[in-house]
Amino acid sequence: LLSLAWRPALAALAMGAAMLLPLSVLGGWGGTLGAIAIAPLVYAATLWGLGAFGADERALAMRILGR
Repeated sequence: LLSLAWRPALAALAMGAAMLLPLSVLGGWGGTLGAIAIAPLVYAATLWGLGAFGADERALAMRILGR
């Protein structure tokens, strides 16, 4: 289980850290909306960077994106 879960766990930590930046800089609703906007991007980019997506997942993503 650990061999499968470490990538999503690390991505979740990166996402949480990235969410702190707009919350601490902007505060209030602006920070909340900024955190909501940046969170999924950081999570997906971190997973992609860690190699969590295999060839099948990449092919599906490219098909969904129309490439």
